[in-house]
Amino acid sequence: MRIERRGNLVRLHQGGCVLSEILDQPGPTHGLFDVLAACVFALAPETELRMLGFAGGGIIAPLRAMGYRKDIHTVDLSLEAVSIFRELSSAWAGRVRVTQADAQVWLAKQTPCPLILEDLSVLGENGETKPELSFTTLPSLIHDRLSPKGIVICNVLRVPGWSWKRLLRTIAAPYAMAHVLVLDKFENKILIAGRRIDSARCCSREIRRALSAIRSRQAKRFSLRRYQSGKI
Repeated sequence: MRIERRGNLVRLHQGGCVLSEILDQPGPTHGLFDVLAACVFALAPETELRMLGFAGGGIIAPLRAMGYRKDIHTVDLSLEAVSIFRELSSAWAGRVRVTQADAQVWLAKQTPCPLILEDLSVLGENGETKPELSFTTLPSLIHDRLSPKGIVICNVLRVPGWSWKRLLRTIAAPYAMAHVLVLDKFENKILIAGRRIDSARCCSREIRRALSAIRSRQAKRFSLRRYQSGKI
């Protein structure tokens, strides 16, 4: 992992990709992490967050800037970047508990919760991709660990040998409803799913509002629609 320090921001690079962006104060990164944070804040602002994958905690600065005050519980196999996060963010980040463990093992021990963010990635031959468990065993486990009105937000990356259609269909399979958020400037897609979620129009409006509130440049750089198998 390569560490780049630039002004009030530390950027973590891995395999030619930006793994995380850490700010020294609450505010926008103007990138993907703003959108992930906005999904959390717009859809479940009053619930504690369980997050699979932490790296450098890139969503924390935009999430706190939006006004999210709840505790954050997260897990990662590596704590390599946590010391940098603590150095820059401990004064304002609030309660962020980071556990070093296998995400699947950790989640299996959790009680049902209203909000899970799945942001796992691994370095593949062509850059960052999803670990196999993200599209094999985790979808059903996450579903089982959500409370009745719970929501899961998945940061989906390309997987070699898998089409977007097959990948999204597999991850969304356990849920009654799902939406897909597509970003203008990033290849990632964000899947939002649950037993019950608001309409795509309502979710899009609230996510855009959260991004606009922190003046993120991503506020007008995404689209969101109801997921229908075979349409993406």
